[in-house]
Amino acid sequence: MGNLSKIFVFKSIFVLLIMFPSVNTFAQEAEKFDYAEIIIKQKNSGEFLSINLNSISSTADKAEISTILAKLKSTSAILKYMNSNNWEFVDRTTVLWGADAWSNFIFKKRKG
Repeated sequence: MGNLSKIFVFKSIFVLLIMFPSVNTFAQEAEKFDYAEIIIKQKNSGEFLSINLNSISSTADKAEISTILAKLKSTSAILKYMNSNNWEFVDRTTVLWGADAWSNFIFKKRKG
């Protein structure tokens, strides 16, 4: 192996050693969110028949939110409560079934 080949190999290794740590610093961790799904069954008049809370990983949060949701009487009150507790509204789906309506609300909250 000639002198020029050895110099080229050493320079290549040196450049790779410098580049790999800098590549790692640019990598970003994916955002992690906790999701909450609230399913509301209500009459066409707006009266709530039932509220179910799903998809929350923390059982303490689930118990607390379930207790408070049971006391709320309107969808706007639910949206205000979730927003004031740092839950971001993601989606809403409503299905009408006879005299009843099923509404599905999805919220997300940054974990951490």
